[in-house]
Amino acid sequence: MLDCTALTPLGALISGLLVTDVTDRDVHELRTVLARRGVIVFPGQFVDDVQFVGFLRRFGAIMFTVGESPVPGCPELNVI
Repeated sequence: MLDCTALTPLGALISGLLVTDVTDRDVHELRTVLARRGVIVFPGQFVDDVQFVGFLRRFGAIMFTVGESPVPGCPELNVI
C-alpha cells in the first residue's frame, strides 16, 4: 500500500517510494491516485533523465508535442 497524502486543492504526495523501484502493483495504485487527484508529487527523488523516462514508460507510451523544446540528449522529455 502506498503512503499517500492528499494535497489541497488537488494532487497527492507519495512518500517512501523510489521511482526507480516501482512494481507493477505500485504502477496500478499510482494510476488510481493520479486519476483521483490529478497530480502526484514524489519528494526526495534523485534520478537522471534516463531513469525518469524508464519510470514514465511504466505508464504507457510517452507523448511528445511537436514544437516543444526537447531536453538535450533525451528527446523524449521536453524543457519546461
